[in-house]
Amino acid sequence: PETAVARWLACVVAERRRDPAAAEGHLRIALNAAPGWDPAVDRAAWYASDRGDARTAAMLWRSLDADGTPDLEIVEQFEDTPRRLLARNEPCWCGSGRKYKNCHLNRPDLPPLPDRVAWIWRKAAAFLERRGGAADLALIDYAHGRAVDPDDEDDILEALDDPIVIDCALTEGGWFQRFLDERGALLPEDEAKLVTAWMLVKRSAYEIAEVRPGTGLTVRDIATGDRLEVRDRTFSEQARHGELICARVVPDGESHQFIGGMFPVVPGTERDILALCEDERGYELCEAVAAAHRPPVLQAREGEPRPGELSVPAVP
Repeated sequence: PETAVARWLACVVAERRRDPAAAEGHLRIALNAAPGWDPAVDRAAWYASDRGDARTAAMLWRSLDADGTPDLEIVEQFEDTPRRLLARNEPCWCGSGRKYKNCHLNRPDLPPLPDRVAWIWRKAAAFLERRGGAADLALIDYAHGRAVDPDDEDDILEALDDPIVIDCALTEGGWFQRFLDERGALLPEDEAKLVTAWMLVKRSAYEIAEVRPGTGLTVRDIATGDRLEVRDRTFSEQARHGELICARVVPDGESHQFIGGMFPVVPGTERDILALCEDERGYELCEAVAAAHRPPVLQAREGEPRPGELSVPAVP
């Protein structure tokens, strides 16, 4: 219907003007005009997710048969969060200092902030994927650097799914700030503050100092010598003491967690990787990951290909 399309476009224009409240108003009218129109339903689910309403977001995305998508998978983890039983005049559970009735009474309850880190990072990634324009160009640029064969379109498309590409666009590319500028008003207050803290954290090279399989690790920042406790379930199951990685370790409100992509660092190249991190050269970091995934090259000493002599490309 023309009304739905016009209002959807008005929603996008309001988003670009950094007015998500007006954008959401246009979106409601679009949904009323065409309740099952996929673009409006998807965007409404996106807004619900950003606001922390996992139940509504999951319901809307499931109506689009979005099973298996990152957006639906993350909100499904939170849609059954139990509600807190507080009297209307009690201090709100979120720590804002306001009374419950003036804060979260009519809003969805949220799990503790550390448990939402993956969801918050997904919200930022969803912003990049849906914003269009310059965000698309940034993602494609970093994906070109990450592609094993940058001349192969399929390789570039595959690289777009690598978390390191998304995180480099958000961090080194400056899109975390744009995310806050354009979507920050929708986020729960504690999440907006946490993202602000994340933007102060540079990527670095770390040595695995201790491993607690299934619960976390202790890492040593090679640049500063600082030791950080990291909450982690997945990587800690396979991490090895002494292993070197390049990652971003950010605060989660209580401890620290990894966000975005990480990759192994070949011993002896950590100073080169640290230089890229310090200078925030995201494209070159993506190239370093791509180089590590390329097959070995057979070369003669003069640089000409020759069977029998193995030369592994160095990580820049």
